Amino acid sequence: AVLGNAQLGSSYRSLAEFYRTFFERNGLHLELTDVSHIGESADQLEREAAPINASFILAGSTLSIDTRKLVSLGSIKLAPGWLFYRAPAIEGANPFTALAGRRISGGPRGSFSNRILRELYDAGKNPGAGPAEILELTDSDGTAALLRGDVDAVWMIDSAASDNVSRLISRPDIHLFSWELADAYLKRLPYLSRLIIPAGYFHIGDTRPAKDVKLLSSTVTLLVEADLHPALQWGFLLAAQEYY
Repeated sequence: AVLGNAQLGSSYRSLAEFYRTFFERNGLHLELTDVSHIGESADQLEREAAPINASFILAGSTLSIDTRKLVSLGSIKLAPGWLFYRAPAIEGANPFTALAGRRISGGPRGSFSNRILRELYDAGKNPGAGPAEILELTDSDGTAALLRGDVDAVWMIDSAASDNVSRLISRPDIHLFSWELADAYLKRLPYLSRLIIPAGYFHIGDTRPAKDVKLLSSTVTLLVEADLHPALQWGFLLAAQEYY
């Protein structure tokens, strides 16, 4: 089987590496192929000529392929959306008013992350405020740019175990936005859900974050080609079971 291997620093990449190790330990072969984001992996899964026959996909992603050719092996984890930005703290419930005229890294062109940020922006932008500039950087490049001060905010959809999230959550000069209007946004984007990160989740002693944070979250599902050998499908299911 061939599984798309997503961006450096993402939890999807770590998960793919875990799957490969599990397969090898149990006498199965799993090849990983690099893609710029998991949406690209899913796009390749649509094309019969592409080598990928297994892919992670986020809830709300759209596939035009005949679904009879695919099998879902279930949702395997949450993928929260994180909006990190440089100090000072944003006052108010709308981040896009505060970020008007600013530079936001939103994920690579065509990625689910980039699409969702643009949908959130269209729903929440203030008509009287200047436009924000949404850049199409990878999560790792966006994280590095935020730490250097080259961008004002970075948006990514990934688990709390992501190296990129860990790098940013520990910095006192970087804030994590709490979506106080989450329920209103979910009316526009019903395939997302609300997730609360409790105060102290990342570090109790330093109380990071300092208070509960509301996030907008997706879920990660594993799709495989319907004609993938049953032993390989079972391998994916057993690997997921062991991972958690």
